[in-house]
Amino acid sequence: MAGIHERYERLLETGLALAGELSLLVALQRIVELAAEVTGARHGALGVLGRDGVITEFLTTGVTDEERAAIGHIPVGRGILGMLIADPGRCACTTSPTTPAPPGSRPTTRRCARSSAAR
Repeated sequence: MAGIHERYERLLETGLALAGELSLLVALQRIVELAAEVTGARHGALGVLGRDGVITEFLTTGVTDEERAAIGHIPVGRGILGMLIADPGRCACTTSPTTPAPPGSRPTTRRCARSSAAR
């Protein structure tokens, strides 16, 4: 149970640290970093939707400047992210060639199929 207690302590510290942030983008960047840290993820990302439903900011952690440059423009929400924006829930990603890629996705986007259990 010590692991759970340590995670709760870390989450409390995170909340206090975020409360002191004055810039929204700085606070959101910190959320991405801390979420990746708390969950043990190597990478993390957070998209901010504009009023039109298109991603206007895309914050990442665990990605080098070179990797970010190779990715190109930020996602706008037409591929897998678009599916999740339009219909939040789980999706199962696979590299199976039999599952069609979401419309508007990049060639490198993993194929995604909706999980019936998530609905």
